[in-house]
Amino acid sequence: QNRIDMADDDARTMVPEMEDLAAACTSVKEAAGNPEMGIPKVHKAVKEANPTWKVSEDRVKKAIASTRPALEAGAEAEKKKAPPKKLSAHEEAKKKTDAAIAKKTADNSFARGRVKVAR
Repeated sequence: QNRIDMADDDARTMVPEMEDLAAACTSVKEAAGNPEMGIPKVHKAVKEANPTWKVSEDRVKKAIASTRPALEAGAEAEKKKAPPKKLSAHEEAKKKTDAAIAKKTADNSFARGRVKVAR
């Protein structure tokens, strides 16, 4: 149920439903191959693709924002599949030091059972 307005030049314009606008914004971004396309460019492309639509940049911004939760849910699934993050230099050094200490402790406890020969 779209609202139809009469413009000054008697041309018919309509205000699209939010779902229709969101779908148009998504298709414009996909067609451009640029998911990070800015709102002014999306607004211009949507108006060019749908000349009878009466749409403001603010409305385009809201339509794009309404599609974000679905996109972010997909991104969360990708993050779960991602390999673990690389350790920082400090964390890597600490890990190596802890491993060396554990090895030395294990070697010392093994050596305690043996008799050492003095030279």
